[in-house]
Amino acid sequence: MLRQRIILGISVLLTGWYFFALPVSADRFKVGDKEIDPNINFDGLLVDSIVIENRNIYNTGEKRYNNFIFKTANKLHFVTRAGVIKRELLFQVGDPYSSELAEEIGRNLRARYVLYDAWVVPELLDDGTLLVRIVTIDQWSLLGGLTVRRDGNETNYQVGFEERNFLGYNQLITCDYFIQENDDNFFKTSLIDERFRGKPLYVNLIYSDEPTNKIRQILVSRPYYNLSQNFAFSIAYRDRGSRRDIYADNEKKAESFNSGDITSIYLGYRWGEYKKKIGLNFYYDYHYERTYDRTIFDPAYPVTFPIDTVYHQFTLGIPLENIDFIKLKRINGFSYTEDITLGESFELSYARALNPDFSHHLFEQVNLNSALAFYFKSNLVSVNLIRLVKFRRDRDLRHMSQFKVKYYNNGLSFFTLAFRGLYLSDWRVEGTSDLLLGGSNYLRGYDKYFKTGDRLNVFNLEGRFYSNLELLSAIFGGAVFADCGRTWKAGEPLRVKNYYWSVGVGLRVSFEKATKSKILRIDLALREDKKWEFSIGTGQYF
Repeated sequence: MLRQRIILGISVLLTGWYFFALPVSADRFKVGDKEIDPNINFDGLLVDSIVIENRNIYNTGEKRYNNFIFKTANKLHFVTRAGVIKRELLFQVGDPYSSELAEEIGRNLRARYVLYDAWVVPELLDDGTLLVRIVTIDQWSLLGGLTVRRDGNETNYQVGFEERNFLGYNQLITCDYFIQENDDNFFKTSLIDERFRGKPLYVNLIYSDEPTNKIRQILVSRPYYNLSQNFAFSIAYRDRGSRRDIYADNEKKAESFNSGDITSIYLGYRWGEYKKKIGLNFYYDYHYERTYDRTIFDPAYPVTFPIDTVYHQFTLGIPLENIDFIKLKRINGFSYTEDITLGESFELSYARALNPDFSHHLFEQVNLNSALAFYFKSNLVSVNLIRLVKFRRDRDLRHMSQFKVKYYNNGLSFFTLAFRGLYLSDWRVEGTSDLLLGGSNYLRGYDKYFKTGDRLNVFNLEGRFYSNLELLSAIFGGAVFADCGRTWKAGEPLRVKNYYWSVGVGLRVSFEKATKSKILRIDLALREDKKWEFSIGTGQYF
């Protein structure tokens, strides 16, 4: 079965190469609120001046936003500062204009900033030079209050706030308290600065006492801010501790607690053309982990607890990519611009772990990660294949494989068809079955730990409907869906009758002027045992 899936994956990859090579005709299109003719080429003309036009959230000149509520929101909001936006400029006054760099400026602003949209407009001056206008539209950045989530037939609450553009400097500050129905409550706070003190440094501080993932982290990095950058690095320290639960088909069989820390260093360098790269990645990780308070609730169930570990791990990776970009709508959002990465990427890495005094190696690990995405005639297809093998001398310790396909068709202005197919296997020498099938991840309507195993297969099909109904800048839509999946263990037969399914309808509410990624999702699912289950969450289900 796995061999057949790999053959299918290769076939999809080859098909993607064929379609990706087909030319796409250019036509007039809109950039923000301006119509651009792609046949006009400004490349090579000198940039005479650059104007930052940083707009507020709502255009109160429009009738629908010309009232007290939206005017007050604009007054209370700190607009992203022009000096902050200038950090993303990839050309300066006196440089030749490049449409590729202009497109990248827009992508970087949309990806890293709390903006509804951003675009670059060149304007030809009488002397043959260009005035380049960088236009941005902000989002409302302060979120908070009470949030209710219901997934996997459990209801959880979140109380707190999130400021994503502190004083207009594009800094994230969060502070939340989580109330859980079936677990201990916990507190989480974080601080993220994309460019610390205006420098090309990313800083991420996290504190969380979540029962299953306690963490204190400080991370400082210089990521790849643009496609012309060759060097990147990161340094991170994580003090962590958690509770590890062992489930078997919705029943908790055992639990253990662990504590430890990880120190990580990453160095990356890449060569090549603008959108075609070959790179070299180096990682060093120091791992320390201690397991304690082991508890077995079912003595008849075979349980293997993690052992205490201390080791150094060195990893060398070679990434390759041949990418392009496209701007689409109605993929995961409603009416805002979504930047989609197309093309091919591939990375092969080898890791070796050594004991504390470096006298002998503990294990080796090989990772393969490849991806392909293409868009053709309103069809977006992405394919991802991951393979991991962990071994020690002649003994296998872990085999993990993942094959995932996503498909979207957004050819109609009021409807998008979305599909996900996933196969995942994770065999470990200790015999644990850590893959979970339930309502909070793959199968709506079922409990969080409904089924467990070391193999998982899931299919999700969703029809997403978009309406013109808008109330106080909230846009309403709907969905119909069907989910199907199962888990099993190595050696068990794979039969169609053993798959579980659910079907249902849902309501979607998009608050794009406040947050693009956190679509309100409300679903009513009918399980195969004829039970109806209600769920509420944020973001698309897949």
